[in-house]
Amino acid sequence: MDSIITGDFKKMMWTETYRLPMPLSVNDYYEPRYNSKTRHCYIQKSYKAKKYCGLVCVEVYRNIKRKQFQHEVAVKIEWHFKQSLLTQPQKWRDCDNGVKCLLDALTEAKVWVDDRIVYRFSGIERFFDSETENYCVVRITGE
Repeated sequence: MDSIITGDFKKMMWTETYRLPMPLSVNDYYEPRYNSKTRHCYIQKSYKAKKYCGLVCVEVYRNIKRKQFQHEVAVKIEWHFKQSLLTQPQKWRDCDNGVKCLLDALTEAKVWVDDRIVYRFSGIERFFDSETENYCVVRITGE
């Protein structure tokens, strides 16, 4: 835990780091449902989204010292892609496509009260030569 002295009081800053599976695309995260009785269409989480949220919850709950952020937080995401994606442009995807899904999954895992408290966000792409799957590293800093 890092301490930052501000004015007359001491503000404690907390940083948590998680290595998470690559988030789903927004197109895979939500799916439309049509109710034939009421003739309304509504959107709900897909089966893949529920499975992804479960994986994120398991990874978050492994951290014993975990606390729920209540105030403004800064989020930094490092996207780790296989080097082979550079040679396969049809498999490229936008980094911002999975951000909504990742923030929703972290909210469901109760990392923070709500994702409205994210006041700073940054993302970095990195490529690696390995047999492991794509993943992302999330660093959250806040009070």
